[in-house]
Amino acid sequence: MDKYLILGANGLIGRKIRILLDEKGAQWVGSCNKRPEAELHRIDVTSRDQLEEFISGTAPRVIFHCANLAGGVDLCEKYPEKARAFHYDATVNIGRLCKELNSKFVYISSDYIFSDNPRPIDENVKPDPLNEYGRLKLKSEEWIRNNMRDFLIIRTTNVYGWDPDSATPNYVMNVFNTVSSGKPFTAPSYLWGTPTYVDDLAKAILGLVDRKENGVYHVVGPDLANRFDWAVQICRSFGLDRLLVWRSDNKPENYIPRPMMARLSTAKLQKLSIVAMKGMIDGLELMKQEMER
Repeated sequence: MDKYLILGANGLIGRKIRILLDEKGAQWVGSCNKRPEAELHRIDVTSRDQLEEFISGTAPRVIFHCANLAGGVDLCEKYPEKARAFHYDATVNIGRLCKELNSKFVYISSDYIFSDNPRPIDENVKPDPLNEYGRLKLKSEEWIRNNMRDFLIIRTTNVYGWDPDSATPNYVMNVFNTVSSGKPFTAPSYLWGTPTYVDDLAKAILGLVDRKENGVYHVVGPDLANRFDWAVQICRSFGLDRLLVWRSDNKPENYIPRPMMARLSTAKLQKLSIVAMKGMIDGLELMKQEMER
C-alpha cells in the first residue's frame, strides 16, 4: 500500500488531507511543530537533520509540504533570513530527499508570486512578485521545476475552513472569532481575492496525485471578492451582526506591497473534472455545517 507523508499535518490544509486519506483507507504519517498532537511527529522543517531522519525513515510515495510560517507577509519582510530558511532552504532540502527516495513532491504555493492583474492568470503567465514572501515562493517553485520531474506545484490563495484551534486562524475564522465576541472587525475593500474552501482544495490536490499529474496547477474558488464584501457575507452565513464589520478603503502607512487583485485561472484544473470548486456562499454554508457538527 502507498504511504503518504504530510508536513504540517495539523494545519488547515494538512489536516484536511489527513481526513481524506483516512476516508480512502490510505497509510500516512504526519509532522507538526508548535501544536503537538499525539499521532504526529514533532519536527522543525528548517532542520535538515530532523527532516532527513523523519522522511528517510518513512520512505513515502508522496510528500505533501503543507507546513506554514506564522506571520505571513509581514514576518517575511521583517525577518528575511528566517523567511528564507523556512520558505526556500527547507523546500530545497525536502525536494532533495524526494529525489533520493523517488517520492512525489507536492508543494503549496501562492498567488503572491504575481503582481496586480485584472485578467485571469493562467499557469503560463510570467510571475512578478512584489514582496519577500512572493519572491521566496517563486524561488522555491523555480528550484522544484529545474531539479525535479515528479512534482505538483499547487498555487492557491484565501484558503478558509473551520479550524477553531489554530494559532494562526484563516480569514473566515478571524471574522467569526472577532464579530461573535461582539468586537468590530475592520475589513479592507481595496484587497481582492478568490476565497478557496479547504475541502475542495484538498480534494483537488489528492485528485491530481491519484491521476499522476505533474507540473503547476492553480486551485482556487470561482468567486472574486474584496475582503469587506467577503466579511459581510461571512456574517450573513453565520448569523452574525454585519454592522460590526467596518469598511476600510485606504491602505495603512508602510503597507507591504502585495497584489491588490490577482485572479488565478483554474481552466487547466477544470479540464480534468476532478472537483467542482465551490463559490463563497456554498463553501461558507458547508463550513457552518461542520462547525455545528
